[in-house]
Amino acid sequence: MKLMIVGVLALVCADLSAREPLRVPAGGELALAAEPTLLLPVAEEQGTLVPYAEYVVEQPVHVIQLYQNVRVRDPKNVHPSAVSKIVSVPDPRDKCCRVNIEICVPPCTNETVRCYRNGDRLRFCYGKYSVDVISRRRDVVVNYND
Repeated sequence: MKLMIVGVLALVCADLSAREPLRVPAGGELALAAEPTLLLPVAEEQGTLVPYAEYVVEQPVHVIQLYQNVRVRDPKNVHPSAVSKIVSVPDPRDKCCRVNIEICVPPCTNETVRCYRNGDRLRFCYGKYSVDVISRRRDVVVNYND
């Protein structure tokens, strides 16, 4: 306990803006401070150098809501090594809004997107394979073609 207090006092007295490494015993233990990014030495002795940790800023995680009323036609025509892709299509209930759905597409990069019927029908072309996405009534229909 006394060693931890000595370590806290050493950190309080140290100039944090200098970012000089701390010296801790070679086999010594480290205790975490109230802030998880700073390391406190247990004892102030000659030994291994421990640099101060930089502050880590976590990026906010954005959750994408997927539309639930999706029907799939011809799932046997999906590319064998398909990857999932989230696309935004017109909402079948309200044409002014858009909804997100997940489709399976080939892993290639040459994609052609065509829009039919005022945006109600989308075709994602990948050479031999294509995916049709149709918004109608309350459902979104995903049709896989090969």
